[in-house]
Amino acid sequence: MKKKIIIVHILLIILLLINIVPYKKVDAKSVDYVVKYSRKIYYGTNSKLKSFKVNQIKGSYKEYWDKKVLYKVITYPDSMNDVNIKNYTVEYYYDKNQKLVFAFAYRKVKGKLKEYRAYYGTDGKLYRYIGANGKIKDYKKGQKIRYIHSLRYEMYRKGTYYLHLCEEGFK
Repeated sequence: MKKKIIIVHILLIILLLINIVPYKKVDAKSVDYVVKYSRKIYYGTNSKLKSFKVNQIKGSYKEYWDKKVLYKVITYPDSMNDVNIKNYTVEYYYDKNQKLVFAFAYRKVKGKLKEYRAYYGTDGKLYRYIGANGKIKDYKKGQKIRYIHSLRYEMYRKGTYYLHLCEEGFK
């Protein structure tokens, strides 16, 4: 009888441990983590836009600052300005540590909105890319940014380039 009670107690302890300790350790740099973090920055930034200082050149770009921290930049289509991606309005979102975490490019083509979304980890890697066709491409361990001619990499390159330009201008 005592052996049965001990076995039952051991089984109960094992069941409790199974529910308390997860089977899979959650990686802080997983796709889900990066997307949730980017969305938090996106919605948090947009909810506070009225409280930010705005710098802009009408028709070219608009920056949103809180103290010395850049949180959002919008670049408008302008073939004369290298910071902009031709024919696209691009929104760049940065966290409080000045890391690009999200870029959103869009334009109207034949009356329909064509948009691209890129989610970047604070480690500078691409974790999710959504193309104009809505197709989602996830990179489980993140993909290093390679400077090839494609919109997903141009958004990152210009987003980080623009951040550095702003930082230099603020000094």
